[in-house]
Amino acid sequence: MDKVEKKKGQFWKDLGIFDLTQLSRQGPKYHNETLIAALHFWNPSTSSLHLKCGIFTPTLLDVAGLTSLKPTGHIFDPTDSGLKISFDFTRLAYGNFIIDHRVTTSVEVSDKEHIAFLTYWLSM
Repeated sequence: MDKVEKKKGQFWKDLGIFDLTQLSRQGPKYHNETLIAALHFWNPSTSSLHLKCGIFTPTLLDVAGLTSLKPTGHIFDPTDSGLKISFDFTRLAYGNFIIDHRVTTSVEVSDKEHIAFLTYWLSM
C-alpha cells in the first residue's frame, strides 16, 4: 500500500477516497456486542432495522457521512474507458495479490497495478 500511495496518493485525494483507503491500515473500530444486538433487529429482506419507534433504513447520505464517499459525481462506464486491462481471475484472493506483487524493483506504479490494487482493496 505504501508504494501505491506514494505514487497515487494525490490522485486518491482528488477522487475523495484517500481517507477511506487509510481505514484499511487499521480497520474500523466497532463493538461486537453492539453489532450482535443490532442484528437482532435487522431485516435482510428490506435492509432495515425494525425498532419499536418504526423502521429505520440507512440511506446513501448516511453511508456517505460514515465513509466520506460522495453519492454524486461522474458515473464510471467501463465500456467507455480507453484502458484495455485484463485480469487473471484464477487467483482472486487479496493475499495472492500481495504474494504476486510484494517483491518489485520498480518504484513506478503502472495503471494495471493501480487498478488491480484498488480492485483487490475494495474486495478486501
